[in-house]
Amino acid sequence: MGLDFARDIPRLEVPTFFVTGRYDHTCVQDITFDYFQSLEAPVKRHYWFEKSGHEACYQEPDEFARIRTQEVVPLSEAWAVRQAAAIR
Repeated sequence: MGLDFARDIPRLEVPTFFVTGRYDHTCVQDITFDYFQSLEAPVKRHYWFEKSGHEACYQEPDEFARIRTQEVVPLSEAWAVRQAAAIR
């Protein structure tokens, strides 16, 4: 039967970020992007790395660092603050 992310994990309750290398032959890009589009999550983003394969964080480290510091961290922190406020 195997794992089918769209079927088995249709929703996540946390911010979710996908990093896909355009030349990744390990994680097929179409499958990854299709799952991203179907996934329900409070915050979700998909980032294409046009010069990378499976190891985008090593192959395009500057762009990866920029996305992490300018987008992933702020979006995640804002979500966490909203969650904490909702608990109070």
